[in-house]
Amino acid sequence: MSCEIDDIFIPGRSEDKEKEQAFNDIINQYNNVKNLSENINASFGGVIFFYVIETTLFYATNLNIIFTTAAWQSKLTVAHFLLGCLGIFGLSADICRMVSVKNFKQLVL
Repeated sequence: MSCEIDDIFIPGRSEDKEKEQAFNDIINQYNNVKNLSENINASFGGVIFFYVIETTLFYATNLNIIFTTAAWQSKLTVAHFLLGCLGIFGLSADICRMVSVKNFKQLVL
């Protein structure tokens, strides 16, 4: 599959109005999602801040339960909550990375 120079879409320089409109629709949808994400971050920022503090303090003092206690129920409970916490932090970081402007510009161009 060869790529001709004429086949490359450049916003603002294309004679194909359908491609230009589709590109503008995608940019508008991205801006809407970004604005929604910023509003959600502004709304939940304080709650998440205290969640991070609580989680850090809890695991700083109770992580040794996984290694020192003999009760498998306690080990399972702490491991379950630790994996949930790491999953939340990982997904949050991934979502922030996906919504970043730099990443979107690389994706589009």
